[in-house]
Amino acid sequence: MSYNLLQLVQQTTAELNLAVPTYVVGNPSQDVQQILALMNRAGYDLVKEYDWQALEVEYRFYTTAVTTTCDTTNGTYILNNIPSTAGLDSTYSIVGTNVPQDTYVDQVIDSHTITTTQLSSATSIGGSVTFGIFQQGLEFAGVFLAMSFRFGHPTIPKNI
Repeated sequence: MSYNLLQLVQQTTAELNLAVPTYVVGNPSQDVQQILALMNRAGYDLVKEYDWQALEVEYRFYTTAVTTTCDTTNGTYILNNIPSTAGLDSTYSIVGTNVPQDTYVDQVIDSHTITTTQLSSATSIGGSVTFGIFQQGLEFAGVFLAMSFRFGHPTIPKNI
């Protein structure tokens, strides 16, 4: 029988006679945050202690998504004419028109322009883009572990 993170935390809190949460990631309860940290630690320990390649499945969960428009120019790192860059930073991934897979915000230049970690693949005006923060989770033998791990993206030098 497999369990997801929420089910594991709910079972743990019930056994400890604590308030049973309806969600885990982003929950303000210190009890839930501590249980999440302990489960992440257990996940890290399992990853390092055993060779789980045959049982490992990786997932990406996109959260905090904002869909908007922008202009791209082939072969540049610049996305411009974005209606608003408010709130964007280097933790946001970008999916959209002429934006390669696994591209992130590199730097917010001004209220309408950002640079990215990868070159645009073509020129477009008013193309659709989605900015999102993603989390990765691992599943081992049907049990989700470390669903709240937040992995950073690699820094890729632009002058390679």
